[in-house]
Amino acid sequence: GKNTDKYAELGIAAFAAAGEDALVPEGVAGWLECRLIEVHSIGSVVLLAAEAERAYAVDEAWTLRLHMASEGLFYRPGAMIV
Repeated sequence: GKNTDKYAELGIAAFAAAGEDALVPEGVAGWLECRLIEVHSIGSVVLLAAEAERAYAVDEAWTLRLHMASEGLFYRPGAMIV
């Protein structure tokens, strides 16, 4: 947050991103580290244009995926095909 440390306020465990001045919440399956290119304000909406510089996924990311098929219906993918 701009004026609040939401990680501290909400007790969210996190680690430092490798190449950016940012935090990554613990327990995520994957994340991108991006370089901000442009910011466009359109009324109450802010559009960010960025370029991904690094992409990460934990080894077990396949098992962490959860798909929403429809309202109230979720599923996990089957066995990973290598």
